[in-house]
Amino acid sequence: MQNTGYRLRIRRAGGFTLAEILITLVIIGFIGALGIPMLGQTKLKHPTEVKARHGTMECFYDGSTLYQYEANNGENRMGELTVATDACYFSAPAANIFVVQAVGTGGDGAVGSGTASYSPTTGSEGGSISTGPAFLSDITSEDTPDWVREGWNQAMATQSNWPEYTLVSPVGGSGSGVCEYRRYNTPGCLEACYVDVEVEKTCPSSCRFELEAVGGRSADGGKLKVKVPLEYSVDGTQDNVQFSTGILETKISFNGGKYVSLKVSDSGKSATNNGYGVATDGEKGEEYNDSYVDMAGNIIPVGSLSKGNAGQEGGTGCGNVAGKSAKRGAITQGSPSSISYSSSVLAVNARYGVAGSAGQSSMKLIEQIPEGTRLKMIPSKDTSQNSYVYMENEDGGWDLLMAVGSGSDGHMTSGFFTIEQSDLPFPASYYPESFRPQTAEVSIASGQGYRSELVSRGISPGMGGGGTHPLITYVSGTSTHTIGGVAVGTAPLTPVSGGGSCIGLASHGGVCGYPNNPGTQGAVIVSW
Repeated sequence: MQNTGYRLRIRRAGGFTLAEILITLVIIGFIGALGIPMLGQTKLKHPTEVKARHGTMECFYDGSTLYQYEANNGENRMGELTVATDACYFSAPAANIFVVQAVGTGGDGAVGSGTASYSPTTGSEGGSISTGPAFLSDITSEDTPDWVREGWNQAMATQSNWPEYTLVSPVGGSGSGVCEYRRYNTPGCLEACYVDVEVEKTCPSSCRFELEAVGGRSADGGKLKVKVPLEYSVDGTQDNVQFSTGILETKISFNGGKYVSLKVSDSGKSATNNGYGVATDGEKGEEYNDSYVDMAGNIIPVGSLSKGNAGQEGGTGCGNVAGKSAKRGAITQGSPSSISYSSSVLAVNARYGVAGSAGQSSMKLIEQIPEGTRLKMIPSKDTSQNSYVYMENEDGGWDLLMAVGSGSDGHMTSGFFTIEQSDLPFPASYYPESFRPQTAEVSIASGQGYRSELVSRGISPGMGGGGTHPLITYVSGTSTHTIGGVAVGTAPLTPVSGGGSCIGLASHGGVCGYPNNPGTQGAVIVSW
């Protein structure tokens, strides 16, 4: 049996059986029989020219009238224009793809009264210098104008500009208490307790008592307010404000010869036990006084030394023997925490109006809808309305296909602007995009073998109305430098001057555009 199986495997490895070959030939013959008529039929067909049908339907408002216009590249190249009532209706011809576009009404531009204008003036720009540890880095920063460093000490000559600091001293630690358990020397207790052994463990409670003393309370801390002129000279004294709050001292230093320091309040003394049954309470710390204050340089106290943080209670005996550790002091940042500076800059007061925004737009591609399928189109007449497209369903009703909103109006307004050379003819944050008429995203098919009524009328649906602005050509003035409200100098401002053009707007009498520019109404367009 094994040898027979071996021979069978050798024969199949060498080729196909006769049955397999016959089955394969039958299949090939069957496929060939099917293909011959098809090839013959193709050869008999005559070449034909396929001409694509293209066209458009435009539904739009022109004023208060709703128009419906339809044209194609066949028999209706010039198009047919009719007046619609409340909507336009479109019946789909035979076509593969329909492009449906809807756009809302564009907002009106520069809505309001008055005309665009401007008047030169000055404004202010500036910054601030910290009165805390960041003082030196702030005043020497490259972002700080040179005139601030040059005029700083002049501003500090006015005492009302001196910052005020509040220092709170550290509070000393309190003394520890005393706790000793002792035996009553009565006959019964002498028998019940052992001498020189821990009494609280070996004596019954009736034979022992607690010898206690309270640790001394630390003294209340001190608090002091001071006013200090912060000094800065390019070639002289330069204060460097440093705060230090430890458990031994609260200190503000300004330079090597100008500082103020509050020492830690006096600590409480620990209670004592003489070893013969007498315990004494610890003494409280000495009351805080001016001897704890160390001050040098041009520093003026504001009021007298007052009470700061409360002292700490000492250990209470057997309930709590330990005293408390010293507590850090504190410093309140200068008041004010920063000193502002400002300088005049060129500016204008301007009246202007921005453009209205374009109407919203949307596009849909619809493939292979049945011929005769109807669309209902309602374009927006003004910005209070949307543009709608509906498709007729099998029941004769209308399903919403598209809905797009309208744009928003731009308004006349007044504003204050600082001016640099790059801001001519109007501040760059607005010019020119905020004033240009905004165009809606819509494609109008024209020149494809048929005409567009929208193009013929020069209507761009959904466009926002343009804005209006003055052409700013020259501004000049004088700058006043102030530090902390103190004038420290003046300097002429470099005038800005130049021309400019009205981009996308009409130019008249130094003004670009007009107020109250209406946006264009909405539309619905179908192309195929």
